[in-house]
Amino acid sequence: MQQKETELVKRNLSTDISTSQEKSGEPASRDSNALPNKDDGQEHANKWAVLAILAIGIFMATLDTSIVNISLPTIAHYFHVPLNGAIEWVIIAYLVVIAGVLLTTGRLADMIGRKPIWIAGLIIFTTGSAICGASISLGMLIAARALQGLGELSSWPLARPCSRMHFLPVSVDERLA
Repeated sequence: MQQKETELVKRNLSTDISTSQEKSGEPASRDSNALPNKDDGQEHANKWAVLAILAIGIFMATLDTSIVNISLPTIAHYFHVPLNGAIEWVIIAYLVVIAGVLLTTGRLADMIGRKPIWIAGLIIFTTGSAICGASISLGMLIAARALQGLGELSSWPLARPCSRMHFLPVSVDERLA
């Protein structure tokens, strides 16, 4: 019974498709039972590219946080400061900026769009990283780390919604309705 219903639905769908193709001037397909393929390969490739970009962004954020923790004694030695005190602000400035602006960045991405915020964050993060590498004083390094935290912030609140948008077929609103 169920198999007959499935065949009937396929026939009706293929008839509707061929009728709409004849009306639009497109040739009907050879196989009347063939269903249209919505995923033409390009969409499939794009979602994996988005996932790779998001994964690289999250990896860079994690790497950046942990590498500074490991290299903190070397940084303190380079700037001739003790390991306790002002050198701790290299880590604290980064985390305070992230904690302070996290919700605002997520809301801004909802209002403006995720892609522009992601690109702006990438540019800010790269600029902050370059300034960190060229820092000539501890104050400059701390300010550059704060800038870097602001840029890196774009990857945290945007990674989950971007991946969900590309991998789930329906939105959360449609599932809740």
